[in-house]
Amino acid sequence: MATFTEIVETRISRMPEVALIGYQGRSMEDERAMFQLLEEHRHTIATRRHDTPYLVVSGKFPAPLVAVEVSDAAQVPAGMVAFTLPAGDYVTFRFRKEHVGEFWANVCTTDNQAKYKIDLSKPRYEIFTSELQDAGVIEWYIPTC
Repeated sequence: MATFTEIVETRISRMPEVALIGYQGRSMEDERAMFQLLEEHRHTIATRRHDTPYLVVSGKFPAPLVAVEVSDAAQVPAGMVAFTLPAGDYVTFRFRKEHVGEFWANVCTTDNQAKYKIDLSKPRYEIFTSELQDAGVIEWYIPTC
């Protein structure tokens, strides 16, 4: 069995503030339904910059947010929410899709939080680009302490 450091590549990424609009689930099991809703209704987001979805997990809300980047978060369509990812340094964890379970089983350990200086109380996210999806790769952006 591979170790955590063998399944992930890491780098520090300085990320800008990103305004998002999308759907907030009620539980982690709502993720798939939120992606479907966004796909069906993203055309109603007048200020969207592109159609690349984000999946955001945060201690500030109990369930995932599925959203797209917008230039202005003031015009929120009915049933959707606005959220802003803060600018800052993030550890980008890159790994193959088949290791997603191992990633989540290990990244949240006290040792790895200290080693990578990540703060799981802040919003963390994944961006679903076609390049990553086609390559079978996932990248999670987790803020540093």
